[in-house]
Amino acid sequence: MGNNFLQINAKQYLNLDLDDDNLRLFEIYYQLVEEWNSTVNLTAISGYDEFMLKHILDSLVLNKWLNKFKDTSIDIVDVGTGAGFPGLPIKIINPAFNMWLIESNQKKTKFLNHVVDTLNLNQVTIINDRSESISKESDFREAFDVVLGRGISRIDVLSELTLGLLKIGGIAVFHKGNNLESELKESLQSINLMGGELKSNISYQISSDRLGTLVIIDKINKTPDYLPRNPGIPVKRPLNNRFRSSL
Repeated sequence: MGNNFLQINAKQYLNLDLDDDNLRLFEIYYQLVEEWNSTVNLTAISGYDEFMLKHILDSLVLNKWLNKFKDTSIDIVDVGTGAGFPGLPIKIINPAFNMWLIESNQKKTKFLNHVVDTLNLNQVTIINDRSESISKESDFREAFDVVLGRGISRIDVLSELTLGLLKIGGIAVFHKGNNLESELKESLQSINLMGGELKSNISYQISSDRLGTLVIIDKINKTPDYLPRNPGIPVKRPLNNRFRSSL
């Protein structure tokens, strides 16, 4: 497949034109992941083709919903970014964006710093901490225009982990799989408690057999001061009807 595959599918499925510099940076990114993966355990995905499809193209799906901000220096935070997805691919094709990457694993943050330095990316800040803690700091509390989360947890948990970082009027975009009806229904209370409102869930396709869903949430109210709860609690006791009485 190679870069030709990446270029063709980006155009066909995302209506996105990748230039030569984009393709060059994605190639280097792949090589860095391959180099570090055996010691840092960055991804289970193996091989160039699979990497470009499941990490790069899957991250670039977001660009359609971020395109209105193109060439502006908005503040975007990617929570639980891991090896940098979706934040770094979005940054590569949108150099003007201010991108913040939150990752609690120290080895992964070391990798992220190496990628940013190697690719010579500007306005990228990497934070080695938990989002529950970062959300309580005054510099980050409700400070971001866009918050991203890709495959790190259920929507009710993701909402608590992320919406405290999002300013009123901002949007959260979560990558999820298909068949979300019950998960979305169970997450509405968590979203509302965090000051959000479910805007839409949109199916997307990046190849003939690769499908997913983007969940879009608007931040319409201030997040209560007591949220998010302490690190680890959102995963153990999500904010839904079963646990509200134990807050």
